[in-house]
Amino acid sequence: MKICSYNVKNNFFKHKNKTNDIISFINKYDIDILGVQEYLFKDAKKFGLENYKCIGKGRLHFKNSIFNESCNIITRLNVIKHNVHKLPWFFTSFPRIMNEIRVKNNGKEYLVINTHLDYLHKISQKKQLNFIFNYLKNLKDAENIILMGDFNLNINNKIFKKFINDLKSININRVEINDKTFKFLDKPIDHIFISNSINVTDSIVIVDKELDISDHYPIYIEIK
Repeated sequence: MKICSYNVKNNFFKHKNKTNDIISFINKYDIDILGVQEYLFKDAKKFGLENYKCIGKGRLHFKNSIFNESCNIITRLNVIKHNVHKLPWFFTSFPRIMNEIRVKNNGKEYLVINTHLDYLHKISQKKQLNFIFNYLKNLKDAENIILMGDFNLNINNKIFKKFINDLKSININRVEINDKTFKFLDKPIDHIFISNSINVTDSIVIVDKELDISDHYPIYIEIK
């Protein structure tokens, strides 16, 4: 399976619907599961690509708001369940969410989570990471877990290091992608975590000058 996480960058005040760019990206790299950040609910609900579903729910009640990100997961796999969780957002400008789907592929079930954490307040970041860890720790019915998103934290950050180690304790590991994922920082702030039960056969940061649609680079893995 080909899996990717991509913050597509929405200039909220000079909005451009990036649906066609996202479709071009999916087709070019033949993606099975794509987690997108900064893709607006009002655009995502009109997503149209044959054999793919675009699943997500806006973080705000005002569905057509220019700030209504929905952390969509776009996939051509068989979706058997979907849920959206509100993350702690004390001190943040906007609510934060994590979008969860369960898919089946070749007889195996996978739990896939896409999120986009706060970028400004350490208290909020810590609370959001703790929420995600505790949620995954208490799951009783998920063996194959894929967690992805824009965490707005690099691998040298103290609270993110703790999060990485916490997930290791429940057999979920960060994929070792250490190239920069945000064009203006030398460290990765976008990450993918997977269960030990999943075998990663390839992992890269995609730098594509022909499909340069964001201030982030997409991160990509292939798994068996």
